[in-house]
Amino acid sequence: KLEGSKSRGQLLIFGATNWDLIGRKEVPKQQAAYRNLGQNLWGPHRYGGLAGLRVRSVVSGPCAAHSLLISAEGRLWSWGRNEKGQLGHGDTKRVEAPKLIEVLASEAIVAAACGRNHTLALTRTAPRPKMGENGPKMGENGPKSGRTAPNAPLWIMYNGQPITKLGCGAEFSMVLDCKGNLYSFGCPEYGQLGHSSDGKFIARAQRIEYDCELVPRRVGIFVERTKDGQVLPVPNVVVRDVACGANHTLVLDSQKRVFSWGFGGYGRLGHAEQKDELVPRLVKLFDFPGRGASQIYAGYTCSFAVSETGGLFFWGATNTSRESTMYPKAVQDLCGWRIRSLACG
Repeated sequence: KLEGSKSRGQLLIFGATNWDLIGRKEVPKQQAAYRNLGQNLWGPHRYGGLAGLRVRSVVSGPCAAHSLLISAEGRLWSWGRNEKGQLGHGDTKRVEAPKLIEVLASEAIVAAACGRNHTLALTRTAPRPKMGENGPKMGENGPKSGRTAPNAPLWIMYNGQPITKLGCGAEFSMVLDCKGNLYSFGCPEYGQLGHSSDGKFIARAQRIEYDCELVPRRVGIFVERTKDGQVLPVPNVVVRDVACGANHTLVLDSQKRVFSWGFGGYGRLGHAEQKDELVPRLVKLFDFPGRGASQIYAGYTCSFAVSETGGLFFWGATNTSRESTMYPKAVQDLCGWRIRSLACG
């Protein structure tokens, strides 16, 4: 039986609220009615409709323009962009303020994750409802898989050990079970699923498509690369945490080691090169006694780790100029601080 966060509080929001414009140069034609709807909030605001609601956790993601709220009672609320049904309300209408997902009202939700156009939610006892499309390139519900995107939650086909953690990239998903096994599904582009392949093939008219994983598949190979270029397997990896960027993934194992794989652009994998990695590869910096990691976080094109002594390390790119940090470096401005938690876009 899983338990969610023990924290309780009220939801505050600030920043951009034009959900169909976020991350885009302009609002798509089919969403033109919303072009001028949703202002920038320059300070913290409350949603009037949530007065008295005790909030346990709030969830979004570096690729998402929608958000989730889990109440103290385990009810799931959603709002924001909804072009693929990722809000789970049975339609594709944009939602301006948090709205209860009625079909899950009888479930106790303990965790959730947001991708670009899909959502995962984890129940306390019978896990894994899912809504939305796992990416326009296919994914488990993508249009090229021959399936339409569900507008309401569906149960994922999974029969393994109980799930304890969820993660969503732009068009793929990760689930972690209670035994430390990691499973992935969705679009395999850049090797982001960790199955030693990018799934690419040439379809009709020389068009490139991807052979997507429609159900969770275990990530079974972890490797390290020596100084002379040898690739060696790393045995007995027990995963404790997972974090997903747009096209890359980080995991933290029971020995405080960090592995990364997927798209290697701008150094986001931390291997001092921009090569894509098709299977989880050890990040060397954290593989020394007393220098292990305690937490990991992934932004859209960057990565963070908190060391076991509380220091913060960063690699990848965060700004539009794309100045890259190719391997983990300590964040000098926070030297001496003991980092407790972090969030990034």
